[in-house]
Amino acid sequence: MFELRSPRKEEMASVYGLRWEVLRDATKDSDGTERDRYDTDPATIHSALFRSGELVATARLHRPEDRPNEAQVRFMATRQDQRRLGLGSAVLWHLEIEAATLPVPPDALFAQARMSALGFWEGAGYMAMSDVFELPHLPGIPHIEVVRPLL
Repeated sequence: MFELRSPRKEEMASVYGLRWEVLRDATKDSDGTERDRYDTDPATIHSALFRSGELVATARLHRPEDRPNEAQVRFMATRQDQRRLGLGSAVLWHLEIEAATLPVPPDALFAQARMSALGFWEGAGYMAMSDVFELPHLPGIPHIEVVRPLL
């Protein structure tokens, strides 16, 4: 059985754990980079997909100060053994629906996507909008900015 919703406060440790496992562990990045100040911002939207009570996919949406008309998808993580089942797409869909229902919806959503996941983002209707770059805390992992207008 699947349950797609915002995680409860007591489930955030599992969210951070999945982020670390999927996005940071292989990079040997320092502990703590799987979270940031937006995680506790009341305007931030979190999405979590549980399968039989176990967290299997998660992502987060927030509005960065430097791009007030847009919202950024970050920390998109699906457990390795649960990929290619549409679970990441469901989490992303949940964030998009929540963003569209905000009192002042963003004009577009964007993400700094790993090049290895570009096909996923394009399949979800996002367009590559930048040259390839590396994030300072993730050297050697090429990224590209992807954008999807909200209609």
